[in-house]
Amino acid sequence: MILATLVLASATAVASPRAVVADADTTLRAAIAESLRPWLIEVIAEPMAPPSREAAAVQGADAGARYVIWREHGELVVLDLERGELARRPAPEGALDPVAAAAAALTVKTMLRLPPPVVGPVATPAPTPTPAPQEDMELRMSASSGSRFEYGLDGNVALRFGASLALRPWLDRGWRFAVIGDVGAPAGVDQAGFHGEWWNWCALVGASWDHVSGAWEVGPWLAAGVEHSNLDGTEMMMTRHEEALSPAVRGGAGARYRIEDLTIGLQLSLETLLTHTTYTKLAAPAQVFEIPPIGAVMSVVIGYDFPI
Repeated sequence: MILATLVLASATAVASPRAVVADADTTLRAAIAESLRPWLIEVIAEPMAPPSREAAAVQGADAGARYVIWREHGELVVLDLERGELARRPAPEGALDPVAAAAAALTVKTMLRLPPPVVGPVATPAPTPTPAPQEDMELRMSASSGSRFEYGLDGNVALRFGASLALRPWLDRGWRFAVIGDVGAPAGVDQAGFHGEWWNWCALVGASWDHVSGAWEVGPWLAAGVEHSNLDGTEMMMTRHEEALSPAVRGGAGARYRIEDLTIGLQLSLETLLTHTTYTKLAAPAQVFEIPPIGAVMSVVIGYDFPI
């Protein structure tokens, strides 16, 4: 039994050469490779058919193949280099559908005059596990609330409420790019005969970088944008409304603690306005109010991260 098996294996090895399939049709090449798989024939795909028998012989010799298979003028051509034989059968030209390609592959198998294939267990490769989809970016939505100390001739302390949307384009890096908006609670103004209140809002774009250590994220940030101020009240029994828009620059640092996708922490920001606006009485040079040019805010920040 062992001797018979060895003889059969030897015969199979002899009958299992290489074959060059020189055709531009990938469907036909795949069908021929599948039809010759039981004989363990290695199929070498070439996209261009040889222009002649001599060129086919060179192509096969270069590939170390016994057979060269191609189509030529409506015929399927098989060159057996070992026997020096050339066989032809009618075959459709151009791109083939799967049914026509399978029929042509069956013709090739007949033309090769192969012995019966060895029947034995065929090892089935283990299926490749499909990797779980990996998110490429992260979007963080944050809300903040804190106290703002405004420094200037009319400095005060006021509540501040903010929100931001920050994109983290590289998960292996700590950079985030954000749009930021906040608004201040109204502050009372009672000076030089003016009675009213002042409030402002701000819109900015910025960037931040975090150093991650365990569940902690610590790092600086910088932003620039515009601050819009409103001064509303009465002066000498007359209603007065003033608006101003000024470029603003902010920077600071923050520390957050992550709990799964939720973060909570503290943030310090320092800000300055690039223009200086002072309001005086309508009929006199007496100062009514100066928009604070410098401010500092300490806030509690809560954020949530969304993988995208």
